[in-house]
Amino acid sequence: MRVVRIITALAVLGMLVAPVCHSDVMAGSGLLVSGSADAAYTLWLDSARAYPGDNVFYDINLTNDLPVGSFNLLVKYDASAMWPISLTTTDTRAADFEYFEYTYDEFATPGLVRIVGIADLGGATPQPAESLPPGDGSLARFIFVIANDINLAGIYIPIRFQFLDAPVNDDNTLTDDAGVKIEQSQIYYYDGYVAIREMGDVNIGDINLNGFTYEVSDYVYFSNSFMNPGGYPMNALQLANSDMNHDHILGTIADLVTLINRIMEGAKVSRPIVPHDLLATVETYRREGDAVISYHTDFEVGGVFLTLRTSEPVSRERIRNLSENMDVRILTTDSEVRVFIYSMNGAKMPPGSHDLLSVSGLSDFEITSVDLAGADGRTAAVSFASAGKAVPEGFTLHQNYPNPFNPETRIDFDLLAGTDVRLTVYDLLGREVATLLDRRLDAGHHSVTWAGRDEYGHSVASGVYFYRLRTESGAFARKMMLMK
Repeated sequence: MRVVRIITALAVLGMLVAPVCHSDVMAGSGLLVSGSADAAYTLWLDSARAYPGDNVFYDINLTNDLPVGSFNLLVKYDASAMWPISLTTTDTRAADFEYFEYTYDEFATPGLVRIVGIADLGGATPQPAESLPPGDGSLARFIFVIANDINLAGIYIPIRFQFLDAPVNDDNTLTDDAGVKIEQSQIYYYDGYVAIREMGDVNIGDINLNGFTYEVSDYVYFSNSFMNPGGYPMNALQLANSDMNHDHILGTIADLVTLINRIMEGAKVSRPIVPHDLLATVETYRREGDAVISYHTDFEVGGVFLTLRTSEPVSRERIRNLSENMDVRILTTDSEVRVFIYSMNGAKMPPGSHDLLSVSGLSDFEITSVDLAGADGRTAAVSFASAGKAVPEGFTLHQNYPNPFNPETRIDFDLLAGTDVRLTVYDLLGREVATLLDRRLDAGHHSVTWAGRDEYGHSVASGVYFYRLRTESGAFARKMMLMK
């Protein structure tokens, strides 16, 4: 039976008690700590990078030219700047060792860890464990938490082998497959470090650190962190960016409410002109005299903010929330309606096609902006009805078929009345790829085929594209995927 022992001399590490200083000579720089020139074994500590407040995986590694039956390691980390939340052999070369023991704070010294592993304890076992064959890789893996202190940014935190038991000299030794000790003089040792990344400038409102402030995705990540801080951790820069109300108390519910208010007030957001991982479509249609706004995604939605412009006055009572378990905030003016759909308790909207809200008695409006975020706090690229009246009954843009497609696909749509029609294909950056139709059509059902070529007849690359149908009544879009 495999034995795992955990000995903890200091159960809980305190707050930072001393600063970490820069050093002219960094651990892990490739300098040999000890060992013989003809050594067949190398013990080396990882080099890793992290932000303040991050969790970081950190390995203790072995390269051996000959078999190894056990190890006895002594490692020191800076307990003022980081602390372990786990130490394991899972998914390492020593995963099948029968015995694994580690002692935090060896000799009552914060940050000093003794780690012992034995491949085969002997005795009556169904199958004796095998020694490590020659090879290279991890023996044990830490998960460290970096202190959430922005002052650590740019600092290297050393992690070093320690040799404290002279003249016995058992620290950081191995045994071969016969149980014979491999002396320190037979082993190369390389120290390591965790490099704390530079934080960059504080950018209040940029919670998900994508470089853009006051997005719905920032709200979603912030609120997720309240509900599940382990799943959505906030590092030091994120906390600094969360001080929405400028009271110097970071990451509070007051900051979250202030972020909602800023979004509702129309805080300016710079939009990245880069491809998005998430794609969504927002559309409008009529149902029993109401204008209904719906979305289509293949991912869970964490929040939506949209702005409607209209020549008709709209009261809050005429707007109905159709999103189950979600909260809605509405701000109306003479010509504009701002609607924020969100959840303070972590509720999500499901993938697929679903209604967001309905507006009664509204015949003329324009969706001027849509900001939609996935449930994990990522921003989605959104195609939406961008101009004209609400969609009239009988006006339908169908999903292309087949989808995904290769080499061609069919796009169907229905017109309630005769109208000028322009059907255009765009890429993820919003660049026009091809115009498939640009003329007046009669009422009825229509079909257009796209063969995956641009305006010049060249085949386009595999990927996601939007097709947009613009008429005198509005513009409507869906996404499609070309797979070669």
